[in-house]
Amino acid sequence: MQIHELIATVFVDDKPRAWEWYSRLLGRPWDAEPDQAGCRAWEIRPGSWLQVVGRGEDDASTSVALAVPSATAARHELRSRGIDAAEPWTIDGFATFVEVRDPEGNTITLVEHLAGGTRDLHA
Repeated sequence: MQIHELIATVFVDDKPRAWEWYSRLLGRPWDAEPDQAGCRAWEIRPGSWLQVVGRGEDDASTSVALAVPSATAARHELRSRGIDAAEPWTIDGFATFVEVRDPEGNTITLVEHLAGGTRDLHA
């Protein structure tokens, strides 16, 4: 099986508030409106999308992880945009993490893979 694209979906109750928050999180407006009434999508990199949609009756909360070069630098950048980001924490030899929560309580985890870890993104 080959996977060519990744789409992460975040379910929210207050779409306009969430779309504004994710625009601040990502530092830019959305790239697409696949369903004009209920979805906004950001292309994170070619073939990888984050979409924010209205929550349906059976939809649960969401957890999304975003790989970043520096979790600490990303935290400072988010705080400058008015987004509260937790203190970084590290699993030695693997990764450093920073968690943020959107207005609906969904967790967005910024992940900095450490050199020599099982997934070294700096190589």
